[in-house]
Amino acid sequence: MIKTAVIIGSGNLATQLALALHKSGILIKQIYSRKSTNANTLAQKLNADATNDFTQLYREADIYFLSLSDDAQEEYANAFPFKDKLIVHTSGSLDIDILKESSKNFGVFYPLQTFNKQVSLDFSKVPICIEASNTGSIEKLKFLCKQLSCKWYNYNSEKRKFIHLAAVFCCNFANHMISISEDILHKQDIPLEIIESLVNETFSKAINNTASSSQTGPALRNDIKILEKHNKLLKYHFKEYSELYKTISSSIFEFHNKKDTNDSD
Repeated sequence: MIKTAVIIGSGNLATQLALALHKSGILIKQIYSRKSTNANTLAQKLNADATNDFTQLYREADIYFLSLSDDAQEEYANAFPFKDKLIVHTSGSLDIDILKESSKNFGVFYPLQTFNKQVSLDFSKVPICIEASNTGSIEKLKFLCKQLSCKWYNYNSEKRKFIHLAAVFCCNFANHMISISEDILHKQDIPLEIIESLVNETFSKAINNTASSSQTGPALRNDIKILEKHNKLLKYHFKEYSELYKTISSSIFEFHNKKDTNDSD
């Protein structure tokens, strides 16, 4: 059973993970961050110690979470001082092997979600992708998921890279499309609330019926007249989105045309 933890990092994911662990009864012994103000801010919420000195990590934790930007992960992994302790990184795109020199007990604990320091999150609804160097470590991570009431998936690093890629499309790219919608409405003095119901219904259908089967719109129908009208509007008012509109519309048509052809086979 995981009773104590150290969080190496203080960003969005590290913050929400630390709060979830704390809520589940796990004692956060220490927060590390290069910036002492960031470490102190998070540590105060958890009644934990804070440090910006990596050589002063707490020695007796059950697990160490390396929750940093991908660029910084390997540097800190190589500097990890406790070769017998369980250390995990929380990245979707990094291989487990970046930790092979850190300790004999290492793994991955990747929460598949978008995180923000200021937005509270029900961690029990977050799927966790886990992987570990040995049976004992994987069992500890499974039990940790139970402590957090999370559903877990045991995927290797190669599979996890594809999961992260899919996550970028469904989260980051989808959010960017909504951001463009907001920009168009804002510049036309139209309130954003007008698309709230549409956004909610779009994602509800995608979850309940699959996104592919829920696709609608002029690109799917290859409605040339509407596509041309939209392109004219974009070229005149929002030229920066014109090529993106064409690319996405073409992708929608090709994706579903190919799917229909495969289905008929």
